[in-house]
Amino acid sequence: MTLPSLYDQLPSLGIPQLLSQPQQTLRLEVEGYFPDFPTLTPIQGWLTVRHGGTYLELATACNTITTLTCNRCLGQYNYRLALDTQELIWLRDETPGRGEDALGLGAEEGGWDDLAETLPPLGSVNLGQWLYEQLCLSLPSQQVCDRACPGIAPPQSPSLGGDGRWSALDRLRSQL
Repeated sequence: MTLPSLYDQLPSLGIPQLLSQPQQTLRLEVEGYFPDFPTLTPIQGWLTVRHGGTYLELATACNTITTLTCNRCLGQYNYRLALDTQELIWLRDETPGRGEDALGLGAEEGGWDDLAETLPPLGSVNLGQWLYEQLCLSLPSQQVCDRACPGIAPPQSPSLGGDGRWSALDRLRSQL
């Protein structure tokens, strides 16, 4: 049985739809793959979206195993990726006379531009894209297979004796 793409399993969700959910919260079980995020095991866990009136709270806990390339030795190694994160996305009302001024976030205090993420209250949130971005952000920035990884070993000096043109250099090297 092939698991579905998580883009298909976690489609865009209309923000007003959350208001009809119990406690304005939607919890989804996650099990599948992203075609552009190769993993050895399915991504498994859960994702919740809660409407908090003026913001959305997205939270997830997922696990998978992926293959990374070591930045030091260029060897491949398996990495257990455990994601446990949450994010607040502010709902910004675009109607003139509402939104920033109603919440006391006028231009003199920085306004909405200082907030990390905003969405329109009647818009939608793409849950699959959000989860994909969180997985990418949770990958280690320094990918090292082992703390004691020596890196790429310098190539051993080949014997220069096979080529007569290098014999003078071989003699000089043996003197050092």
